[in-house]
Amino acid sequence: MSDFTPAEAALIDQAHTVPTSSPWSKIASAWTSQEKLNEEQEHMILLRQQQQEDEAAAVAAATSEVPAPGSIGILGHAGSSSSSGHASSASSAANSDAAAAAAGAGNEEVVPIRRRANNSDASTNSITTSAYFRAGVAADKNSRHRRTMEDVHGADVAFAGKTDQGFFFILDGHGGRGVAEYCGTALPKNISELVISKPTLGAEQLFTLAFLFTDEQLERENLVHSGATVISCFVRTEDDSKRVLHTANAGDARAVLSRAGSAIRLSHDHKATDEDEKERIEASGGMVMGSRVNGVLAVARALGDIHMKEQIVSTPFVSSYTLQADDRFFVLACDGVWDVMSDQEVVDLVDQHTDPKEASLAVVKQSLKLGSTDNITCMVVFLEAEQNFGAEAAAKAAHDRQLRQQAQGSRSDQSSTPPLVHSPEP
Repeated sequence: MSDFTPAEAALIDQAHTVPTSSPWSKIASAWTSQEKLNEEQEHMILLRQQQQEDEAAAVAAATSEVPAPGSIGILGHAGSSSSSGHASSASSAANSDAAAAAAGAGNEEVVPIRRRANNSDASTNSITTSAYFRAGVAADKNSRHRRTMEDVHGADVAFAGKTDQGFFFILDGHGGRGVAEYCGTALPKNISELVISKPTLGAEQLFTLAFLFTDEQLERENLVHSGATVISCFVRTEDDSKRVLHTANAGDARAVLSRAGSAIRLSHDHKATDEDEKERIEASGGMVMGSRVNGVLAVARALGDIHMKEQIVSTPFVSSYTLQADDRFFVLACDGVWDVMSDQEVVDLVDQHTDPKEASLAVVKQSLKLGSTDNITCMVVFLEAEQNFGAEAAAKAAHDRQLRQQAQGSRSDQSSTPPLVHSPEP
């Protein structure tokens, strides 16, 4: 731990410590009363309504500054350096002109740097590319069921100043958009600074420090009554040649990897009903009532929710996979997708596409068709095989994929052909 400052070491210790007694234990005990529980739920509902009214007033007052649907979403672009600045929502409009000018300098499609959620009825659909990645995202408010859009997403295909590094994330807000929007800027900035200042830091410590520090920032900003689940993926080169995909999540937003056409889950759903989470929550003085933490939230981990921090922790689940040539893409999505589609169903649908923008939109449309009742955001990241794994490995992976598709087509044809009926010989 000598590589860490005392403050950083304290954050890591905090991530692995279960509190045994605190003022929150007394609050949790008080919530055994149904009356107290109803008061807390009513407070959250009123707070959300007030936030929605404030947001609507702000939008009405600045209609001329609201970007057109489809221009919001992707944060990074090839050649950009995350360390040199993550523009805030207030300054992103000014940055969009510079991004548009940069688009003419190369073949990449550069989208204005945005971190605000799209609150229009139309779906956001954007793309950003580099030599290593092609990332597409689609998002829909799902206006039939939701009044506001609380998802925020971002992609940087030249993360922390390196063109072979990519960082991708989705934040799914609850109780308002405040935490999701703030973290859309703060989280990638915190991770970028750690990657640059501590390049040998392991993935688990990297994400844990960044998540917990972001939570501290939220408390200092007094963003205490809303929260956001998060799914994030970071790709970089390690040991001089290995391409490694690190994933960190808190909550029920999820990521899956397509390996030779099979879905590999990269994250863990932190639900209040999960036995390990329930045990942790009860050990901290909380409870699970009606499949919700303290009767309020269905997720057990998230950024924010400072008023319930003893129970709703932000310590992430972290996984790491060494990528190989038959890893064609990975998908990040909020629970608006996973509530109605399985990991393999999403991978099978995306595998039919070559354009990540079209693939992400197909997942969103299918989720709506299947009856999702939540905001929906899906990001598809295609890995450029030749650049990531070399020409020979890329060619073999493409050949193997072609064989798989032919085999699948053959099985499909056989299943759709009616059996032959032989008439008895006279």
